[in-house]
Amino acid sequence: MLQDIIASGAWVSYSCMLIMSLATLVYVMLDGHDLGVGILTCVAPSTERDQMIEGIGPFWDANETWLMLSVGILLIAFPKAYGLIFSALSIPLGVMLFSLIARVIAFEMRIKALFGSKLLWDRVFFLGSLSAAGAQGYMLGFYCLGFATDWISILFASLVSLAFIVSYSLQGACRLIFTTNLLLKRKAIHWAQCSLVITSVCIMVVSISTPLVSERLLAQWFDLPMLWYLLPLPLLTMAAISLLWWRLYELSHTQTHHYHSDKQPFFLVLLVFFFCFCGLAYSFFPYIVPEQVRIVDAIGTNHSLKVFVIGLLVGFPILLIYTLFNYGLFRSKQSVTED
Repeated sequence: MLQDIIASGAWVSYSCMLIMSLATLVYVMLDGHDLGVGILTCVAPSTERDQMIEGIGPFWDANETWLMLSVGILLIAFPKAYGLIFSALSIPLGVMLFSLIARVIAFEMRIKALFGSKLLWDRVFFLGSLSAAGAQGYMLGFYCLGFATDWISILFASLVSLAFIVSYSLQGACRLIFTTNLLLKRKAIHWAQCSLVITSVCIMVVSISTPLVSERLLAQWFDLPMLWYLLPLPLLTMAAISLLWWRLYELSHTQTHHYHSDKQPFFLVLLVFFFCFCGLAYSFFPYIVPEQVRIVDAIGTNHSLKVFVIGLLVGFPILLIYTLFNYGLFRSKQSVTED
């Protein structure tokens, strides 16, 4: 099968799709906690908001590089799908871009603002984070159903939007657990526990409702023998959620905290994101636009695409190494001693 893909030239389309998917996954994993911290600022006092936002300062701007990479691959490699996707998602996409820009402005202005106006920029930062997360979830839900506009699709997209907001809050809270002092850390543990309950419910509801609103997905997931092959994926997701819940419970009932053990909830929530992403990737394949355009049919006809793919295969690891270096460089500045 692999030889047939290489011989037919389909390796170009699948390689572009793989790298674009990985770039999207990295963006969600990295920028998710930034947006989550921004959402959680609404429940923190002014002094704690400073500490929360300072913790994401060295990273949040660079994280969006992965989003730009994903969009760039879609534009260059899949122009047919690009036009269809962006025309259908123009409104939520515009909301997301406006929200991300508002976050940038608020982040910079709150540093220079006087005390009276600082609260205004904190609210802009919160609203920008909330609306960006919600827009991303709405776009995904709308995309999953092939841009259908009936009320069921709108309700499903709204549910996914809520799931993104809460799951990003969970990711942000888990990040705060190992990057803040003891007082804020205890609050972050409580925020993470509350977010985890709602996130778990959202994952369950979305997982059940998705096959019910799509006959293709119903067959793709539940027809034998694929059901048995795919069964480990939801089981691993539930196991990761259970471990995360247990770890948060332990942290909430202990008086001693250690930097390395406090990182465990964050990596567990990333593992949950990864398993959910794997389920989405399988549900979409072999379509780049569900129910409408297949991956191999959306690829551009430009002969230079092979060179573009080679550049991606070289550039992707470099960008990944830079990201890891950036997080490693500022790790010591994030970690804090206990009060």
